[in-house]
Amino acid sequence: MSILEYENVDRTLDRSKTWLDKERKLIYSRNLPYKKYCALVRKPSEEQTEYEYFIILSDFNNSLMDFKQTKVDTLGRINIDLKKIWNISPFKSFELKKVNITTELVEEGGSDENLDRYLIYKLYV
Repeated sequence: MSILEYENVDRTLDRSKTWLDKERKLIYSRNLPYKKYCALVRKPSEEQTEYEYFIILSDFNNSLMDFKQTKVDTLGRINIDLKKIWNISPFKSFELKKVNITTELVEEGGSDENLDRYLIYKLYV
């Protein structure tokens, strides 16, 4: 991509999707489904050169993960706190104060009988 193409990137915030608020150190989302618990995790990439970030949503708290109760604000947005990983994440280096981020469902698991379904979304930073 040339330098001129970077200037043509759309910098408007789409609040109907998922975005990062740098000042509050939060991810807001209107397109992630609600589950009672959520966790933000990072793991080394396959090349072991950087980290990948994931949001795990679950109906049940798992003692092996650092699950927190999912917070939903009065506007119906899911709020995911980034303060725990802020200083070691690439999020702090974003130029804009508010920027959309892409999420992709990478795994869906659990059983319907036990209602312990979980969803794992990858964050593309």
